[in-house]
Amino acid sequence: MKHLEALLGIFFLINTFQPMIIFAQEDQNFYTEELQRALDSRSNDENKISTTLFSQIFHYQKSIAEGNTVQSSMDYLSPELSFIDDQNRILILIRFNASSSTANIEQTKITISNSDGEIKSIGYGHNKLYEIYCWMPVDKIINLISNQGVEFLELIPKPVFRISK
Repeated sequence: MKHLEALLGIFFLINTFQPMIIFAQEDQNFYTEELQRALDSRSNDENKISTTLFSQIFHYQKSIAEGNTVQSSMDYLSPELSFIDDQNRILILIRFNASSSTANIEQTKITISNSDGEIKSIGYGHNKLYEIYCWMPVDKIINLISNQGVEFLELIPKPVFRISK
């Protein structure tokens, strides 16, 4: 008899939550399609943002628009995969093009500072291009893309370690 009650209970739960699962999948499909449309319609300046970082910004902005708090919206940035500081800023890389002038780099530093960002390191990196690693509020990253000389913005991911047995 207990087995029958357990089976009926499972049957009830499946039938109760199945519509919710279907709606969640439909919402996820719509959400994915909406993100794809946003990616496809990026401006030339927005194309300076890596797809991964652009997707993270999109998820964050969508969450804020839905009325979620900044803190809960930061969860869309996958804290286990992204560096997030105690001020809800993420660590990004700004790479400049080869023809960037000192004035372009200085203007970007000012933009970072005026956007409540914090520079962590500055120097030459990949292909001897000038790079800035900085903490930036997600909603202010977009302020960086119109700066002259900025070539690329990228999310700095946390390393993932696998322990093999």
